Amino acid sequence: MDAQKVLTANAIKKPELLAPAGSFEAVCAAVYSGCNAVYLGGKGFNARANASNFELDEMKRAADLCRLFKVKLYITMNTILYDRELRAALRYASELAEKISPDAFIIQDIGFASMLHKNLPDMPLHASTQMRLHSADASDLLKEIGITRIVLAREMNLSDIKKAAASGVETEVFVHGALCVSQSGGCLMSSMIGKRSGNRGECAQPCRLPYKSANRFPLSLKDLCLAGSVTKLMDSGVTSLKIEGRMKSPDYVAGVVSVYRRLIDKKRDATKEEMLYLDRLFSRQGFTDGYLFSKPGRNMFGYRTETDKITSKESSKKLDYYPLLKSRPEFCNQPPSPTVYTINEPQDKVIDYIKPLNYDVFRFYGDIPKDIKFPEPAAYIDIPLWKINKIPHDYAKGNIKIRVIMPAVCTDSDKAVVVKLLSNAKDEGISDLVITNLSQLNLCDGMGFSLHGDIALNAVNELTLDFYKDKLSTIALSPEVGIGALKSMKKPLPVELVVYGKLPLMYTENCIIESAENKNCDRNRTNCKFMLTDRTGAVFPIFREYAHRNVIFNSVPLYLLDKKKELKQCGISGKIYLFTDEKSDKIKSVIKMGEQSSTAVKPFTRGYFQ
Repeated sequence: MDAQKVLTANAIKKPELLAPAGSFEAVCAAVYSGCNAVYLGGKGFNARANASNFELDEMKRAADLCRLFKVKLYITMNTILYDRELRAALRYASELAEKISPDAFIIQDIGFASMLHKNLPDMPLHASTQMRLHSADASDLLKEIGITRIVLAREMNLSDIKKAAASGVETEVFVHGALCVSQSGGCLMSSMIGKRSGNRGECAQPCRLPYKSANRFPLSLKDLCLAGSVTKLMDSGVTSLKIEGRMKSPDYVAGVVSVYRRLIDKKRDATKEEMLYLDRLFSRQGFTDGYLFSKPGRNMFGYRTETDKITSKESSKKLDYYPLLKSRPEFCNQPPSPTVYTINEPQDKVIDYIKPLNYDVFRFYGDIPKDIKFPEPAAYIDIPLWKINKIPHDYAKGNIKIRVIMPAVCTDSDKAVVVKLLSNAKDEGISDLVITNLSQLNLCDGMGFSLHGDIALNAVNELTLDFYKDKLSTIALSPEVGIGALKSMKKPLPVELVVYGKLPLMYTENCIIESAENKNCDRNRTNCKFMLTDRTGAVFPIFREYAHRNVIFNSVPLYLLDKKKELKQCGISGKIYLFTDEKSDKIKSVIKMGEQSSTAVKPFTRGYFQ
């Protein structure tokens, strides 16, 4: 079936309405208000560690209720997992498959997905938005490890959503709730500042805090509300419309689900009264329609005011506006029997070691000084793809190669420009490419590049490395991996690690410089830079990225240049020096410290390498 027929066939069916639940009461609210599916998490391995979440017995009650009303139940196991956790996570998933019989697991970690599919071969797996999928290009690869649905990244516009929906894989889009200012799955800010990882469900939400700028809340986005565009989403052919809010109250869940249920059933968009009702339930100075119509900008930003809080509190007492259904007898026939899943005996994956190499990578997000001399083990100079016209080619001599780094996001709307830039890179003799996203494997396949993996791939365990070993020449490990995990991790391909530099904490679809300065930015400028200062006085450099997106870097550099012995023991092949706002003298000094394994002058951070 061609793409248009797939799109038409999908659009004929009503999309699933998927509701959040952080408690059993929220499950009841969602089911009685008319959802088609509920997603929830257990006490571990899910990206809302601070929600109430579910013990096994309570989850069984939730599953029984959902089954009675023919509502599907999806369980979130959507965090990155370290090697020491994989077997426990597998045991937990197997127990849930046997006792709860969910309709799918929602997964972030590629390695864990591979493991889960091998041991629960007929269990549907949904790729979490944390997997950073901005197109359906990776669908064939994902199908091989049991992925049946892609939760599309929130940054996609309607045109890109339609293309993904027509690809033949199930697609799910967020239609209501909180928005991360960081591109989906790419935030390290909470993790690197306070050791509370968003990829581990522990985010401290630094994006909601005030900063010292013209706009005191330059990182806080309004909540998403696409109730005014339900008909367009239904026509797009997506499988599921998803509401965010596992941290929200049952009243909130009931109110939001009931509105979207009515809109889907009548195939219409929300009225002004319905939009006002949703706003009063919960908002941050109103709503945004996000990136659906490709209009990011200052109007997307807002924070939770005291007035918002008072309005929400009062509105929660007036749910008779959309009363909860006390029963749904039309569904209460014989509930379907739980699915019985095949559970294979767990087997350890045999992963071959490789002998680690010894080379340096010098990555520049800022300008490359012309008078820098790179040391002997230098193998690569990395620069962003969209800066290839600024490469000083006299550096590409001897054994040093230029690697270009793909944009953190590459949607279908971006592809024409990105493919042209890749073609220009090939014409310049560049043969190495750093991918930042799983979907880019398909895009770049056959173009003749040697592919390398970026830290944005969130590789933290050996099963993820095993997944990529035949697809990449090298891969950079996530900076969220500690020294203990690094030492024990089997490495089937050369791995790299950032040993110096201000780590990229966020890649943002919006221009934070524009938000912080509270004025429109010249979008034709290519040298936008800004320093964002928080309440403690920490200063975070912000650089422009491809398509006027931004990168926010840490206020202090990671420093491991005096840990050569430990890095060798950990089997690290490539040491990445990451330069942002450093001047020529500072860069020379850092390179010299690396050659001498010198201890840094503070301030610096060791990150997770303790």
